[in-house]
Amino acid sequence: MRIAMLLPVADHPATRAYALWTRSARDLSEALVQRGVEVTGVPIEDAGPLMPTYRSGVVGVESVLRLTHVFQKAGDFDLIHDMVGFAALPFAGFITTPILSTVWFEMWKHAADMYQEMNQRVFYVAPSEQDRKAGLLYTETLPWGVPVRSAPFHAIADDHLVFLGALRPKAGVEEAIEVARHADRTLVLLGAVQDRVFFDRHVAPHLGEHLRHHEDPASPEADRLIGQATGVVHVGGGAGMQQLALLDALGRGTPILAIDDNHVDLLKDGETGFRYATAEAAAAGVRELASLDRKVCRDRVLGERALMDMVDPLLALYDRVTCQARREEHRPWGYYVVLADEPDHKVKRLVVYPNKRLSLQRHRHRSEHWFLVEGEAMVVQDDEEVRMLPGQSIEIPKGCWHRIRNPGSQNLAIIEVQTGDYFGEDDIERKEDDFGRAPGPSS
Repeated sequence: MRIAMLLPVADHPATRAYALWTRSARDLSEALVQRGVEVTGVPIEDAGPLMPTYRSGVVGVESVLRLTHVFQKAGDFDLIHDMVGFAALPFAGFITTPILSTVWFEMWKHAADMYQEMNQRVFYVAPSEQDRKAGLLYTETLPWGVPVRSAPFHAIADDHLVFLGALRPKAGVEEAIEVARHADRTLVLLGAVQDRVFFDRHVAPHLGEHLRHHEDPASPEADRLIGQATGVVHVGGGAGMQQLALLDALGRGTPILAIDDNHVDLLKDGETGFRYATAEAAAAGVRELASLDRKVCRDRVLGERALMDMVDPLLALYDRVTCQARREEHRPWGYYVVLADEPDHKVKRLVVYPNKRLSLQRHRHRSEHWFLVEGEAMVVQDDEEVRMLPGQSIEIPKGCWHRIRNPGSQNLAIIEVQTGDYFGEDDIERKEDDFGRAPGPSS
């Protein structure tokens, strides 16, 4: 298998989470090579340390040239795996090679319209259930992992806490400072300052013996500070790349102190950390972190979210996507896959995109039976229009004028069973068509 891997590259990542994303994407690419996959790594550099490509919308000239060269030679690859974000998506409409795009919450948030526009041309994969967004047509959810086996384990912790979120407003910095102050613990902030005015006003005045700032979240010193911390103070939602920072900390044996978040993956109260509703309650619970077995934290990640355990599921996903892309016959309204083609019958799976419809047509040599398996459909039979829901079926007799329309926001899928004496695509007489193919027989 030949894969073009579009890899995010950041010399000075702003957050621990993004540093881990670039690191794990590279490590996974190398692991695929070790499994015999022919991988062409394509580094896409960020426009700046504080504004990743997916957030800034700016791609450097060298990176644009690399993208251009990859898509000019798209036919040399079986699949293109996009880990960068929306920068590669506009190319999808010009190639037949399938594109698989890993979509984190942050990527979708900053380019929702682009992802929606390419909804029918790109295979989307979510790195967690929390990252799935309504309206995107996901191929699969493949939980992302971290390189936990190579991370050192510290059975005994120091007294400090760490905060791994972004250093900007509404990211939990102030709550973390409050926790550390009430608990009388030193707090280390890891990452680059993303909002200087906010930092100078609300963080800098507290810097000193009990509040420290380490700017490089990807450094060996950052690894040590996390691995030897009493715990990680986490505030807010569980979606997005921040999951990687929390998984990495757990993999090093460091439990999580979560505030106002019921969705942190692998956080089990009393085993890998604690959840609290407020910073004040969390401060009172800091001393409880010492009662936790740090090896349990590490073992949970080893058992469920180790990066190398992603290789087999990812290869299976690659196979499925490439096979599906080879079998699909694309049309302006969607696509179909032939499931069986015998002398006395033919079976197809038709997928109709949202707000699209097939031509108003009839057949001289075959009748059809439609069974709706996904979505909602409006079906025309001569002068009648019928609404269909999953599990319902309808008969289309030979010679009946018919069409199917998708009125919903998700793909609809039907299984079409044809019976008769001829099943060629030229047995289609069109009366009306949205794509300029009527009248007359046509494929």
